[in-house]
Amino acid sequence: MAATPFVLRRGRLIAAIVGLAILYVLAGKLGLSLAVVNSSTTAVWPPTGIAIAALLLFGVRLWPGVLLGAFLVNLSTTYGIGSSIGVAIGNTLEAVVAARLVGRFASGPRAFERPHDVFKFAFLAGLLATNLSATIGTTTLGLFGLASWADFGPVWFTWWLGDLGGALLIAPAILVWATDRQGILARPVEKLALAFTTVGSGILLFGGTQDLSINREPLAFLTFPVLVWAAARFGPRETTAVLLLVAAIADWGTLRGFGPFARGDVNSSLLFLQAFMTVAAITSDALAAAIVDRHRAEEQVRSTEHRLRTVAEEAARLREEFLSIATHELRTPVTSVRGYAQLAQRALERDATADIHKELETIVRQSDRLAALIGQLLDASQLQAGTLSVSPVLTDVSALARQTTTAAQIASSHRLIVDVEPGIWANLDPVRFDEVLTNLIDNARKFSPAGGAVAVRVAGAGEELELSVA
Repeated sequence: MAATPFVLRRGRLIAAIVGLAILYVLAGKLGLSLAVVNSSTTAVWPPTGIAIAALLLFGVRLWPGVLLGAFLVNLSTTYGIGSSIGVAIGNTLEAVVAARLVGRFASGPRAFERPHDVFKFAFLAGLLATNLSATIGTTTLGLFGLASWADFGPVWFTWWLGDLGGALLIAPAILVWATDRQGILARPVEKLALAFTTVGSGILLFGGTQDLSINREPLAFLTFPVLVWAAARFGPRETTAVLLLVAAIADWGTLRGFGPFARGDVNSSLLFLQAFMTVAAITSDALAAAIVDRHRAEEQVRSTEHRLRTVAEEAARLREEFLSIATHELRTPVTSVRGYAQLAQRALERDATADIHKELETIVRQSDRLAALIGQLLDASQLQAGTLSVSPVLTDVSALARQTTTAAQIASSHRLIVDVEPGIWANLDPVRFDEVLTNLIDNARKFSPAGGAVAVRVAGAGEELELSVA
């Protein structure tokens, strides 16, 4: 079952039970004032919606409040303890079953945030659970002689439709206003216009001041534009408020013989009105939930789009960074190879065989380094993922550092001051060490004046290796 949004401690729980009982009695007396078929049966029964909403919001632990309230309101009508207990049990079971089913299958108090939950609520709390109260209550009245068995059908239907109206008109309004308090004061001008339009259309249809309501013209559908307005522009909260306002005006007018549902029989008039309001409630609540759900989906799409755009921008940045690093890494050995090739060419012209041999060795080393770098570039996925492989081996760091600085010197316009301690050995990846030292030298050259000097120092202290470029 969905968690209740309000948790009550023992003292507050007792107060809530008593408060619910009082509210149930007051709403019940209002509903029974419209009873026609039977003194305990009315086509308008707000306590059902109050009870269901209370149990969904505060938990099923409040069921004693429903039982006590239903008992007292029926006792004040029939003056029979036995019949009042029977009716109260039916009303309590109705609220408990509705709360359990809605909490389990329709998102509990937030059933009006998605259209499929609205329909589940209408079926579980409206059509299904209300059968319990109508059946138990009508049977109790028959057993105690408070209703004729011949009138079982009309009494049951009136009871059930009254509870259905309470479940689908009162409960949604309480639930939505209790769980959604954001933006209540937003767009006040349009909300005021909506309220005036709702009252105006209600008076036009049910007020008895115009021929439309006096002649009972079948124009109840004129209430739908304001319901659609509320659903499309605001949401479930304002939609339920408009429904209650329309229902209040329609009840007032129908009881006085005005409007499209007025008949000679008051009970029949209220039954027709309740049937219409029930359909209007389900339709408009589902529409409001669908629009809210669409807005939620659009927001999720925008959020996902923003996240994907951020990922794409980061990928582009990494690509640019990768290309910059690749260009930087490849330029140094290429420049070195070109420089030593030129030196070898000059030595060849001088017939300096020893110099040629030395410079060709440097060219071979730089070519090997270039091949290694190209091999690294072929594994671009690892580079972008930050998972470059490292293969440490026992390396003569002193010799490697001298080779790297010698290669860097030929490609540089700066003077390198190299201080490498002899006999330094360490377990490291020679390719990575060469890359790191070359990058440090290149960066130092970039931020040094042209023709300046760059100092490179490599020293060993036990198991530690000190490398500095300045």
